[in-house]
Amino acid sequence: MVPSFVSELFYRIQHIDNPIIRAIYFHHELIRIHPFADGNGRVTRIAKNWMLMYELYPPIFINDASQKKEYISTLAKSFRELEKLPNQWNSHTELFFEQELDRLLINANWLYESINLKGLSRESLSTK
Repeated sequence: MVPSFVSELFYRIQHIDNPIIRAIYFHHELIRIHPFADGNGRVTRIAKNWMLMYELYPPIFINDASQKKEYISTLAKSFRELEKLPNQWNSHTELFFEQELDRLLINANWLYESINLKGLSRESLSTK
């Protein structure tokens, strides 16, 4: 049997139209629910990235130790605020969403540049 808070999460994400916001919200809330004994972060990040890639967006990656530290800190602050006021958006939750969107933009730009470089290298080969 699925716990009610997980059912509530799946109900809520159905009403979020934007696939990027839906994936980030799912990530945030599933981590907050913490349904597994181990691997919550890994499973949640995989699920978020699957949701993004299903909609043809690039995945969101944490690229280094400082980003990971910032990610954990922001989530912890968001969760502390949500314990006090569970249904009220707070600045730490907003910051988490902004950081995730920034990482998505960085990864999308990296992907674009990689594809563009491949195209340019093919062009130069075909003109020889």
